[in-house]
Parts: sequence; structure tokens; C-alpha cells
Amino acid sequence: MTDRFDILISGASYSGAALALALEKSLGGPPQPALKIGVLDKSNPTAASQQPESPRAFAIAAASRNLLEYIGVWPQIADKSQPVAQIEITDSPLDAGIRPVLMTYENTVDGCEPGSHIVPDAVLANALHAALDNSSITVLRGVEALEMRDINSAAAVKCSDGIERTADLVVAAEGRISRLRDQAGIKSLGWDYNQSGICTVIAHSKPHDGRAAQHFLPGGPFAILPLPGNKSCITWSEKSGEARRIMALDE
Repeated sequence: MTDRFDILISGASYSGAALALALEKSLGGPPQPALKIGVLDKSNPTAASQQPESPRAFAIAAASRNLLEYIGVWPQIADKSQPVAQIEITDSPLDAGIRPVLMTYENTVDGCEPGSHIVPDAVLANALHAALDNSSITVLRGVEALEMRDINSAAAVKCSDGIERTADLVVAAEGRISRLRDQAGIKSLGWDYNQSGICTVIAHSKPHDGRAAQHFLPGGPFAILPLPGNKSCITWSEKSGEARRIMALDE
């Protein structure tokens, strides 16, 4: 059994979902004929709904915000995001009682617009997937790309549900470990930094005033990212062994 698409995107995370929506917006409507766009989402929606909410958050730069506005999802994100008004960079020895601020700058573009917003992981993901559900895009949940082969001027993708899907353009938006990229012979170069990220959300009594701070430690940067309300996201990069020790500590 086969299924035919104009564009087939393997991967429905942030990049894959945003690309599908942007393609539909720019190429999929009048006066041009609608394109048939498919997205393979290997995640199991039932299992995903049972996962605890992630403490991660993203710094969305102004250019990325413009893209989210273009594809129509920013209105669902704006009230749940925190504009970053100011950024502080600090540095000092670990045993120093005071961490002097080395650099502070206003985080604006075009004179007044925020240069970035902090957006919780779930807020961004939910907005993108809600937009996919309300689009003409075919989202195949629980389906993964297994193999790809060339057929004349198109490509055929064998999927985990036993169906072979063909498309004029196949996009691998599968993240850093990409099966389709490897099968296409596209080489990649990577290495292990021996670092792990510790991430959590804290509440505090005093306002952060939209200020983000980053302190550079021997194991990696320690960032405090403002969230809506009196909350902040802590993102702490540390050597992997030390990170495991810290995560094993009790409260």
C-alpha cells in the first residue's frame, strides 16, 4: 500500500511542525493549488499525555518570534511567555561570596521590541501541535520513517505502519540522530562535551523584572531565565558525573 504527498516531513517536534505550518502558509493556498503535506510523528500521543510537564524553557529570539507570528501560533504563546528586558553576565571564582556583574545590556531590537522571550517547553509544543490539528496537514501519529529510496524524481519512505509513502520532497527533521540523514549519505560531525543539563523551575517572592542572568562555572554555564509571574527557569550545565551526583541528592 502506498500514499502520495507533495512534501513529507519526518519529525513533528518544534522544527518539523513549524516547517510544515510555514510551507502550508506560503505554498499551500490560493492562488496556488494546495499542496499535500504529511508529517510523521513517531511519538505515541497517549504515552506523551502521561509524561510529567517538562521544566525546560526556550529563549525565542525576535526572528523566531516573527516566524511563529507568520504561521499563526504566537497569539497562543504570547500571554504565556516572558519578554527578556535585560541580560546580565557574571563571573567569579567558585568560593567568592559576591559575583560581580561583568556585563549588562538591554535586550531590545528596533529600539523597543524585546530581543527574546522565554517560552516554556509545553507552551511552545502545545501551540504548534494545536495549529497542526487545525490545518490541512496530514499528521501521522505513532508512525516512524524506517527506510528511504529514490524513485525517478521522487522518494519513497517505508514507514513503521507498513505503508510506503512517496513524496517529491522529503525533509528529515529528526533531530541530531537522524535515520533518513544517514541513509541519504549526509555526513555529520559530533563529539561529547561530557556535560549534562540540570533544569528546574523555581518560585521567588520578589519580581525578576524580566532580567536573565548567566554565570560561567568551570563545568559550564548556569543560567536564570525569567518566566511569567514570580518564577524562573534554572538551567545548569555541569560535568556529567557531577550532574548525576547532584541529581541524586535529596531536597
